[in-house]
Amino acid sequence: FDEALADYNAAIKVSPNDADLYHNRALVYKARGQSEQARADLDRERSLRPALRPVTRGGSPVPGRAKWREKLDGVTIPEENAYGMIHGQRFQLQDAILDNGILTLRQGKNFFADREIKIFTFKSSNESLYGAHFEASIDKKYGVPHVHLSWMEKGKNLPKIKIYSGGYAMVLQFGQRQGDVLPGSIYVCLPDEHQSYVAGRFWAKLGKVKNKH
Repeated sequence: FDEALADYNAAIKVSPNDADLYHNRALVYKARGQSEQARADLDRERSLRPALRPVTRGGSPVPGRAKWREKLDGVTIPEENAYGMIHGQRFQLQDAILDNGILTLRQGKNFFADREIKIFTFKSSNESLYGAHFEASIDKKYGVPHVHLSWMEKGKNLPKIKIYSGGYAMVLQFGQRQGDVLPGSIYVCLPDEHQSYVAGRFWAKLGKVKNKH
């Protein structure tokens, strides 16, 4: 890791305001067991990331943690990393990817994610999503992004998938590109029997997803 650390040190001297460099150097510090240096770099990374405008739809923000709601009037998207429930199982965002207009939020490191939500915006390129904003409501059955929900069940080799082409509630906002990352925030509630929802912020890498369905 010595060579990688030297490379990031040199790169940061040239680009001291590049948040991605601090994030990557923090990973090197963590691998070397230098937890204090890693925390310092992560703090620096957060200070360099542009804050997203909180998304509020009418009324006052609802205090406390996010929850499933039939309507999103009067809610504010949480500032923390996206979380929620998918098919009755807790969801905590571990990876976010944007590829050709498809936003993938996943938990799990295997080829098939433990839990995953995909938003098909039907935009032809990532560039068309810079600063974009989407809304959907329970009573809107057409003309909204499609949502694919997937989860792994114990003892199964393939994920279960449920597709929504409308009839759900969502607020989705993208920020402006920062290097190879597009920040954003989401609050989506699906009408399944488990009342699945995901709410919070994400930093989507611009690239390819591990699998498509």
